[in-house]
Amino acid sequence: MTNKQAAVKIIRRLRRKGFEALLAGGCVRDMLLGQRAKDYDVATDAQPKEVIGLFRRTLKVGAKFGVIIVLVADRQVEVATFRTEADYADGRHPGAVEFANAAEDASRRDFTINGMFYDPLQKEVIDYVDGQADLRAKIVRTIGRPAERFSEDYLRMLRAVRFSTQLGFAIEPSTWSAICRNATSIAQISGERISIELEGILVNPNRASGASMLFDSGLADAVFPGLSSKHRKTAIEVLGRLRKKVDFALALACFFAGCQTEFAIEKNLQLRSVGF
Repeated sequence: MTNKQAAVKIIRRLRRKGFEALLAGGCVRDMLLGQRAKDYDVATDAQPKEVIGLFRRTLKVGAKFGVIIVLVADRQVEVATFRTEADYADGRHPGAVEFANAAEDASRRDFTINGMFYDPLQKEVIDYVDGQADLRAKIVRTIGRPAERFSEDYLRMLRAVRFSTQLGFAIEPSTWSAICRNATSIAQISGERISIELEGILVNPNRASGASMLFDSGLADAVFPGLSSKHRKTAIEVLGRLRKKVDFALALACFFAGCQTEFAIEKNLQLRSVGF
């Protein structure tokens, strides 16, 4: 059984019990782009206790945020209740979560291209945020006000750069301006989460463009204090000469090209300490 088949099986059961259930997020984006999705997530109006009651094997990993993992055969599928979030005190975790409808759930997501739903039974895209238009225009745009979306989770700034790098999309001007204004706040995010996004940027064949955005936005200096902009040209040139497929360690070493050896070693060790 594939991840998609497992997700559709869950959706069919939820529907039979009278609940709304849809594929959500990145898998919808990837399907519309003709790409293979890694994960297939389900969004529903069934509340966590109702999801747990319908499926024999579940994990309550994020139940207080409305998220249950449902196990189907050898697959794990995230099933999330439609919700709104508020009161982000730490730039990541919401202090208040309320269950909602699909349109309200879409409005709290990060980027328009990630805010669409898909009904696999009716084969219909449900788009409350104009994500399809931005896919066609090849644009990464926040849903709602950029500064507000980033203040909810500062990692979204790096995610915008990653999506731009991986998809070859432009970052919409007001979204880009908000990244530049708030770049220093990325320092509030854990090294583990930053490392995952950096890897997604630097192992991609479009890594030189991604590195350029990291430097231009101020994110590079915020993540690696003391990294001088004078090294920007050398780093981008070296990254651009790499073969398409490289591992993170080599790409990161090239990112520090032109830096003093001691500085590069120190920053590499910092990332190693969080298990990159």
